[in-house]
Amino acid sequence: MAYRLLKIQHLLLLTTFLIASMLIHNTAQAAVYKCQVSGKTVYQSSPCFKGKQTVLKPTKHDTGLHASWFSRPPLLPDTATCSGDICQCGTQTLPLSADSQANVEKSLSGLINDWQQHHELYQTYLNLSDEEQKISNQRADIANSACMIAMHQTLLNQSYLEVINPKATPPLSEEELNAKLAERCSQGLDDDMPLNEAEIKFNQCVSVEKDNNNRLIEQQAASNNAPKFPTQVATLKLKNPYEIE
Repeated sequence: MAYRLLKIQHLLLLTTFLIASMLIHNTAQAAVYKCQVSGKTVYQSSPCFKGKQTVLKPTKHDTGLHASWFSRPPLLPDTATCSGDICQCGTQTLPLSADSQANVEKSLSGLINDWQQHHELYQTYLNLSDEEQKISNQRADIANSACMIAMHQTLLNQSYLEVINPKATPPLSEEELNAKLAERCSQGLDDDMPLNEAEIKFNQCVSVEKDNNNRLIEQQAASNNAPKFPTQVATLKLKNPYEIE
């Protein structure tokens, strides 16, 4: 019995060790370490064994945009949340529409503009003396602009990739398309219409509907392949010049 308990304890310790090792490994993979040893610089995914170590921030965010645009702005007073038709943070709100693409476009532009505004306000605030900072009303303005940034970040985290890479609607099979067109085109036929006339009208309807369907498929493909928001995305793929490091 005692041997069995010892064996179980050994297995539990081994499992704990393996899980801890996996967590350490995954954490290490998430960062890049700059190691300076004997005048040489080496970049690696694990902590430096010796020498001077610098942990480098990742430059690419999950969205594919530069990670610096998603850093936490100074004096952020609250966590931003987006749900339904609104984003909220502190006293600030960001109304959302039912159009996800419009929301994303608004937040891409807003993220750039609000980071710029926040940077200007915060730099002015830092130039104040300690006593002036304590009584300054600028803290509230900085907090509000920080909340606007956080709401844009949250919205983009939730919706950007979905809008940029929409799920393609699978095309109907020939059999499914014909069945759908047969139902639609037969609705325009009168019961007392001569058979040959009904056949001509039915075939014309099917031909027109198939052309329209093919045109829609081509338009959807072109829309999916076309770059969305090129101006904002080009800016947001570069390092954020307004980030306070």
